[in-house]
Amino acid sequence: MYMTLTEEQAQEIRKCGISVIQFKNVAKKVRHFFRYTFPELIDMVVKDFKFAVQVITDVLDDIRLALETIHGTCKYPICRRYKFVKCMENLGYDKREVWRATRYTWLARSNC
Repeated sequence: MYMTLTEEQAQEIRKCGISVIQFKNVAKKVRHFFRYTFPELIDMVVKDFKFAVQVITDVLDDIRLALETIHGTCKYPICRRYKFVKCMENLGYDKREVWRATRYTWLARSNC
């Protein structure tokens, strides 16, 4: 990276207490940071945020499953999703995995 400075600009830089070469080195490092390191840092933060949201969603879903289980044992009315999960558990599937798999699906309503 070539940086051409006029004599007036060099005098202003020297008034700040650093040399022109030090100023150019700092400018080069700042440019490198914003061109290469900063986008990678943003990508890492976004990826970590998405992972945290997924973990929180899974924990909340597990809590909801536990509450539905408690409601089922206390003979409270339970949702259709839990009834489906209970049927799949009786067939040998893992209850938590079926609960997570049916998180955003709509179960068919029987009109028979």
